[in-house]
Amino acid sequence: MPADFSSPDLVGLLVELDRGESQPALVDALGKIMREYAFQNARVDPAGRLKPSSEASGYLTTKCGKWTIFVPWALAFAFPGPDLTESLVELAERVKLDGRGYIALSGSATTCGRFVAIADVDFAQYIFELPEALSTKVRAMIERRTPAILVRVKFGESFLRPWDGLLKKLNDSLNNILPDRPIKFEFVDDATSYGLMAVSNFVLPSDQNDHMAGAAMKSYLFQEAILAEDGTPPWHLDTADELVRYVKYLIKAVKVLQTDSPYKALKRSLSLARVLRFDDLSVRAEALVGDETAAFFARTSSVSAIEDLWGDLNH
Repeated sequence: MPADFSSPDLVGLLVELDRGESQPALVDALGKIMREYAFQNARVDPAGRLKPSSEASGYLTTKCGKWTIFVPWALAFAFPGPDLTESLVELAERVKLDGRGYIALSGSATTCGRFVAIADVDFAQYIFELPEALSTKVRAMIERRTPAILVRVKFGESFLRPWDGLLKKLNDSLNNILPDRPIKFEFVDDATSYGLMAVSNFVLPSDQNDHMAGAAMKSYLFQEAILAEDGTPPWHLDTADELVRYVKYLIKAVKVLQTDSPYKALKRSLSLARVLRFDDLSVRAEALVGDETAAFFARTSSVSAIEDLWGDLNH
């Protein structure tokens, strides 16, 4: 990797990759850059505990009980400390679908070590079960009794209790075919570190051996801190196509959100500046995301999310 590799070099490389014009040597260089960025972000988190993974390129790691948590290098600067991480992991265990795979902290849950005010708590879960087993797993989820109260499930359309329509839709849709759409479970939970919160688990039926299969490509590895009991995440961050896909998503999201959801647009801008290593822009965006106005937007969004779910809970 060239010693003077800069942010404009990275952007240029991503443009070439997107056009299909890059050479294998450049793709290999990108992998080395991701590993170097993980090394540079060691212990920059507020608790100073994240260490580069020697097994999963682009990730840093920490432990929480039985879990090893793999944190993308661009999220390390704001990852929560031990106590808050433990609370988030307990919440993940309450809302995860049973089965093989990996659940991940996503969105604001990955940066609440620095940005205290959050609107909701999001998880993403890659599940590696056969299509015919998913209905059984979902049935077990809707029958579970925990502080996380399941309010709504989205699978192409929204479903509420008593869930008969959801189970019929799953049975009709799966038919031995891995679905290419996520199953989003939406909860309210009053046992979080933040009190009563809206919580979601974005379940992605996937194939561990093929990142392109199923619904895996409906989310982005760079925005997720993955929990693993054994081994490493199924896909690593030194994949050129994944970085290109994430950058294009962030650019589009900033444009779409900037008028109606400026707080969300600001957070996407910070993510974009971090992943492209525009350090000056990152510092300015970080200051804005952490100020009182942004905190007000987060609190307002939190109340709105709870009110929305509460209405469906009492339908």
